[in-house]
Amino acid sequence: MLTPMARSPRLLGVSIADFPPDLDFSGDLATRIVGVLERVLP
Repeated sequence: MLTPMARSPRLLGVSIADFPPDLDFSGDLATRIVGVLERVLP
């Protein structure tokens, strides 16, 4: 679902909502989010 939106020339920005970094003690969730964005965004 994210790939077609990310590939659109009309995409102007991306916002990550509802990510509680203060509850991500190990940083694993942040790492997973960055991984998804790296795979999806051109």
